[in-house]
Amino acid sequence: MQVERPNIKLVEASDDVGRRINMHCKACGNPLRRLARKGFLQLKVYPKFGYYPWECPICRTLIMVRKQYIRKRRSVHEPSAN
Repeated sequence: MQVERPNIKLVEASDDVGRRINMHCKACGNPLRRLARKGFLQLKVYPKFGYYPWECPICRTLIMVRKQYIRKRRSVHEPSAN
């Protein structure tokens, strides 16, 4: 008995692509949806490198997207703008 493995693509997202509204499937053009992590690789390995699972609901293509934009955080020691 052979277990069929899904075809997973690793993709790096740029600033504008990493946001949910701009994520589209390259195969069919439909918007992608974010999936919950499943399995050892998605739960333990991919998070260490910043990869998140996304899927096209129409053609069922699974893509692991890595965010590259950095959140802007305010420093505790930064003076306020009063």
